[in-house]
Amino acid sequence: MKKVLVLLLLAAALCGCQNKETFETVDDVYEIPAPAPMGKVMLVLPGDAAAMTMDGDQTDQLYFCGDAVITVQILESGDLNRTIRAVTGFERDALTVVQTEEENLTRYDFVWHAAGEGGDELGKAAVLDDGNYHYVLSVMAPAAQAGSLTEKWGEMFSTFYVV
Repeated sequence: MKKVLVLLLLAAALCGCQNKETFETVDDVYEIPAPAPMGKVMLVLPGDAAAMTMDGDQTDQLYFCGDAVITVQILESGDLNRTIRAVTGFERDALTVVQTEEENLTRYDFVWHAAGEGGDELGKAAVLDDGNYHYVLSVMAPAAQAGSLTEKWGEMFSTFYVV
């Protein structure tokens, strides 16, 4: 009887000794990297371009040049289709986009035709992508005048770069 009583006491004492799960926690400190500094857009505007009429925080600039409207924008990189849609109103698939490489930038050039307030308009744009930002130069002009502006636009687009 004493043996049974001792065994029951030992069994009761051991019932409370179960394996407890131990958890290990790791404190992950995830720091969001600071955004890359924005480059500075450089370009030579046509001589008859009016002074900048809209100046945001260096991300939106608007110029008038006769009947043409010149816009310089800096947008977040990543989704080229979103950038093209913001500039033209068209999806990338609806346009012919020419991609070229320039030093450490990818350049996308495209043109589009749209109905404007004063009739048909022709637009041309270039997007420089540095992996962090899309630097966009676009110009819109009446379609009837586009032929005479081709040389002027060509000079302006050839001087478009980012430092």
